[in-house]
Amino acid sequence: MGDIFKNVGTSAPPLLPLFRSEAQLAILGTLYVGPYRYWTISALAEYIGQPVSTTHREVARLDAAGIVTVTAEGRNRVVGPNWQLPWAGALVSLLDQTIGPLALLTEVLAEVAGLDEAWIVGSWAARHQGTPGPPPRDVDVLLVGDGMSRFAVAEATAKVADRAGVEVNPYLLSEEEWRQPAEGSFVAEFKAGPLVAVPFRKSAGA
Repeated sequence: MGDIFKNVGTSAPPLLPLFRSEAQLAILGTLYVGPYRYWTISALAEYIGQPVSTTHREVARLDAAGIVTVTAEGRNRVVGPNWQLPWAGALVSLLDQTIGPLALLTEVLAEVAGLDEAWIVGSWAARHQGTPGPPPRDVDVLLVGDGMSRFAVAEATAKVADRAGVEVNPYLLSEEEWRQPAEGSFVAEFKAGPLVAVPFRKSAGA
């Protein structure tokens, strides 16, 4: 995810202009949907490619608004998400769909030929839907379609893993395996749990 935030400016981000600046969006994206949720201000500044002064200023604004938490650990001040925020879940959903794994999967899976449906399952899907728990360490994705290339899938999901900083585990399923999963199979287990659709649009050649 760090690569997404390199060289961001201080103007409103065109990707999501309701935030006051690219730096603010980068901070929130890192804290709420990034692989690591708690940072010192200097480490956070380095990760998002911003000056420490800019990062400190934006963190102070977010802290004053109650959107992030700032705690003292020795000589360091550690920044983290505020899960007590009433709309923390909605914020995570918004960030996931614009700069997080869901948005990235939506982008890269459009290029996978033979893919008809894609669903995020497991702990990531549970957190996305508001179920409390620790930050997910990986993203499990069910890919449904006949004739998909495992190489193309691996290449696409590797891009997401590199950019989001989280492991992506793809599971390739035929249409029949998805529609009529065997009783007790991992597919049946996943279908019974939380599901988040990846709203990709097929490219002309996919």
